[in-house]
Amino acid sequence: MHGLFRPHFAGRWNAAAFAWCLVCVPVAPAAEVPHLAELERPATEAGLLTQQPLPEPPSKAPAPGSTPAEPVSNFVLEDVNVTANRRTQSDLSTPLAITVIPKEEIDRRRARATTIADLLNTVPNFSQSFTGGRFISQPRLRGGLGGRGSQSGLLILVDGIRRNNTNGTEDYLLDFPVDQIERIEVIRGAASVLYGTEAVDGVINLITRRGVTEQTARLSANFDFGSSETFRTGIGLSGKAGNLRYLTRFSSQNVGDYLDATGKTQVRNRFDSQNYLARLTYEFDNKSELEFEFLASRTQNLLLPIVSDSGAVFDFSFPYRNRDQYAFTYRNANLLGSEFQARLYYTGFERNFRNNIFLEAGPGALIPTSLQDQRPILTSLGGIAQFVSTLGAAKLTWGLDAYNESYSNNDTELTGGVADSTPQRPSGSQRSIAPFAQAAVPIAAGLNLTAGLRWDNYRQAAQATALNPVCPLPFLPPGVPCPFPLPPDSFPGNVRETSELIPAAGLTWEFAPGYALRASYGRAIRNPNFFELYGGPQSVGVTLGNPGLTTERSETYDIGIRVRQGRLRADIGYFLSNFDNKIVAQALPEFGGLVLLPANIRRVQGYGYEAEASWEIVDGLTVFGSYGTVTAYDQDTGTRIGSAQGYQLVPASASIGLRFQERSGFYAQAILRNVPSYFATAPAGQGNGFTVLDFDLGVPLSGATRLGIGVTNLTDALYREPFTTFNAPGAQIFASLATEF
Repeated sequence: MHGLFRPHFAGRWNAAAFAWCLVCVPVAPAAEVPHLAELERPATEAGLLTQQPLPEPPSKAPAPGSTPAEPVSNFVLEDVNVTANRRTQSDLSTPLAITVIPKEEIDRRRARATTIADLLNTVPNFSQSFTGGRFISQPRLRGGLGGRGSQSGLLILVDGIRRNNTNGTEDYLLDFPVDQIERIEVIRGAASVLYGTEAVDGVINLITRRGVTEQTARLSANFDFGSSETFRTGIGLSGKAGNLRYLTRFSSQNVGDYLDATGKTQVRNRFDSQNYLARLTYEFDNKSELEFEFLASRTQNLLLPIVSDSGAVFDFSFPYRNRDQYAFTYRNANLLGSEFQARLYYTGFERNFRNNIFLEAGPGALIPTSLQDQRPILTSLGGIAQFVSTLGAAKLTWGLDAYNESYSNNDTELTGGVADSTPQRPSGSQRSIAPFAQAAVPIAAGLNLTAGLRWDNYRQAAQATALNPVCPLPFLPPGVPCPFPLPPDSFPGNVRETSELIPAAGLTWEFAPGYALRASYGRAIRNPNFFELYGGPQSVGVTLGNPGLTTERSETYDIGIRVRQGRLRADIGYFLSNFDNKIVAQALPEFGGLVLLPANIRRVQGYGYEAEASWEIVDGLTVFGSYGTVTAYDQDTGTRIGSAQGYQLVPASASIGLRFQERSGFYAQAILRNVPSYFATAPAGQGNGFTVLDFDLGVPLSGATRLGIGVTNLTDALYREPFTTFNAPGAQIFASLATEF
C-alpha cells in the first residue's frame, strides 16, 4: 500500500471538473438505454458462465390491485455482467469499473468495424497501437501503465478461456470477425483474484454468439464490402431440435492492398481470414446441460517490403496464423445445493513469421544476407470447476482453475548462407493451479460487500536447448559484429516457480434507487513470459532476454459512482495503482529503438480518471460519450514516466456521440473521438494525436433484412488505426447487408 497518499495532483481539478460535467450533461455508454416503449420486452440474453436468463426490466403496467407505477423516468434499468464476478450480477452491485458492449451496439457499428478494436475504441482508457499490419496489435487498458510490446498486463478471454500465452504474442484481438461476437465485457483494473496472472490492468472478455432457444431453425447471412477492397461474408444456422440446441457459423474476410499516406497503392499487404464457430448444447432436464464449443481461425497475410536508405531491403511476412479452441462444459443449476459448472478446454496456436533481409546489388538484384523463419507452436489444456453457493443472503463463487501450456519454438536462421534450424530461444512450458473464492454479502439495506481470495501456484520450465549463436539482430550485413552479448550456444534449462496469495475486496452502496457508490481494492500479478525471459526477434527489431526478471505485483484502488436511472446511465471513477517490479521493455537508443530490453522498475504509481454516460433526451434520441486519462510516476525518482522510459501512456482521450433510433430498426449515429499520440511507428506528422469522426446508418428493408452503412475517417486524418486503411487518406466507406430466415 506504499505510495497510496502520494499521487501528484497537478492538473487534476480540470479533469475532475470535466468528469463531473459528464453527469450534469451526460454523454457515453457502456450499454444502450432501451426506448421507453420497449420496457415490457423480456430480456432473453443468457449469461456466459451461469447460462441463466438476465433479469427482466421492470414492466410499465402495475399488477392488478396495486398502486399505479411511478413515471417511467424513475425506473431503474440495470445492466448485468458475468465477467466481474464469474456469475451473472447486476452492475449496481459490482464494485469494479466495467463496461458492457451489448449486441445492439455491436450490430450498429458492424459495417465499419473491421476488427474488435473498432468496437472498443470508445471504452474509457482503451488504446491500441499497431505494427506489422493486421498481424500485430498492442492493446492496452489504462495505458498498460507502461510496457512496450504485448506485455501490458491485459488479459484477453474468449468465452471465459484465456488467450494470453507464454510466447507473448501480440495478436489477441485480431482473430475474431465482428459478426461472431455477441457481447463484450471489459473490466478496467486488477482482476487477478478471479483470473490470475496478466489481469493487472484489466480483462476483455469476448463472448461469442449464442443460439436461438425456440424449436424453429434460423438461417442468417451477411455480405459486407467497402474501402481497401474489403469483402466479408458470413453464414450461420441455429435452432433447437428436442433437447438439442445448435449453432454453427462461418465467416471470411478479405482485404486488398492498402493505400499509403500519399494515396499510392502498396502491394503485398493482402489479408485473408476464415473463422469457424460451432456450439452444441444438450439439455438433460431443466437443471443440467452439456455443451460442446469449437472455434477456429485461419489467417494469411503478407506485409510490404521496407527499403532502407542503406540499400537493405527488409521483407517481413506472416504467411499464416492458425488458432483452435475446443471446450466441453457441464452445467447443473442445483448440484449439492449450488449452481455448478465444469469446463475442460484445449487451445492450439501456430504462427509463421518470416524476416528476410537483402542487400541491393544493382537494379532488381538482391543478395540474401539474413533469414528468420519462426514457427512457434503452443498447446494448452485447462479446466475450470466452479460452484455458486447461497449461504443465507450471501452468494459464494468458488472453485479451481488449472492449465498447462507447452511451447515449441521452431526457428530457421541463415548462418553463413546456410539455413540453420537451431532456435534462438528455448522451448518450454508453464502451468498454473489456483483455487479461488469470492463472496458477495449484503450487510445493510443497499450496502453490499464483496471479498475474494486466490492462491496461485505458477511454474515455468525452459528446456535445456542448443541455441543458435547468430546475433539475433537480423539487420546487420555479414561480417559486422553483434552489438550486444550473444546467447549461449547451449541453454542449460531453467525452472521458475512462484506462489501468490491474492486478495480483493469491494463495497457498493445503492443510496437511492439506481444510484450506487462503488469502491474496490485488489492485488494483481503478472509473471514474465518466455519472450521477456529469453528474448528473440519480433515483427520489427528484437527483444533481448532477461532471465533475471521477477514477478510484477500491483495494488489498485478504484472509487466511483454508477447511475442507472430511467433515461440516464453514467459511471464516473478515479483509480490509483501502485506497482512493485513493474516489467517494462525499454528501447535501447544506441540501436535506434529496434532493440528492447525487458527490466523490472522497482516502484511505479499510476492514476487517472474515467467516465462514460448516455442520456436518452427524448424517445429515440440519445447523446453519449466517454473520457479517460492516465498519468504515471517512477516513485523512486519522483519523475513522470513517458515514452523515453519505454512507456506508451494514453493522454486524455474522449468521445462524444449522438444517436437517433426508431423502433422500426432505423438508426443513425455519429461519434467524434480524439485519438492520442501513442503510435510509436507512425510516420512523422501521422498518428501524433488527431480527431476522427465515425458515422453509422442502419435501414430496415423487408422482414429481417437490413442495410448498414459505416464511414470512418470523415475528418481525413492520416493514421494507422483501422487495419484496413493503414494510413490511407480520405473517408473509408463500408456497407453491410444482413438477413435472417
